[in-house]
Amino acid sequence: MVEEICPVCGNKINEGASFCTHCGTRIQRCPKCGKVNKAESQFCVACGTPLTQNAAGSTSRRARQTGSQVPPVPAPAAPKKNKNPMMLILIAVIIGLCAGFGGYYYYQSVVIPKRQAEAEAIKVQAKNEAKAELAKQETAKQSGSDEQAAPAPKPKTRGVITGTEVYVREGPGTNYESLDYFDKGETVQILKIAGDWYEVRRSSGQVGWVYRQYCRAE
Repeated sequence: MVEEICPVCGNKINEGASFCTHCGTRIQRCPKCGKVNKAESQFCVACGTPLTQNAAGSTSRRARQTGSQVPPVPAPAAPKKNKNPMMLILIAVIIGLCAGFGGYYYYQSVVIPKRQAEAEAIKVQAKNEAKAELAKQETAKQSGSDEQAAPAPKPKTRGVITGTEVYVREGPGTNYESLDYFDKGETVQILKIAGDWYEVRRSSGQVGWVYRQYCRAE
């Protein structure tokens, strides 16, 4: 058996060791001549053989040297199949029934009462509007009847002359000839109205026209 020496510190290395027990240097062995080399060496210092083994190769080689077997990698477990699909179907049916019952309960307890309340409010509003319209018509009828029943005001037929030396004219206008003068305070009978003029009859029986500004109707 060849004695293995650490290439760094020169001390003896235990058989099959991967590290020097004296300096801690990691080592690797040449697969051809068995020479101990540094772990970072690419070629064997004795025979020049390329050193391309990785940690897995070293582990396998040490396993072969020690006579132990590398444990096989376990295969991935196959997914478990659902052995009871009826349970899923039953759960889905229960969920569907709960959803349907919840919707029915909401419709009966919320939607229908809300619609009934809205319909009732519309009816009440329509009745109130009809009552208001009837009251309006009755008020209009009552107002019309009151207007018809009210007696028409009687026209004022008596007048008093308020001016001094007011002309008595032949017609309703200053372009007509003057017939005489009214005395201030004279009482006359109003016969007709034409614009701003009165046709009047004096106490003497004379008929003529006077400007309304100078005759106060009573």
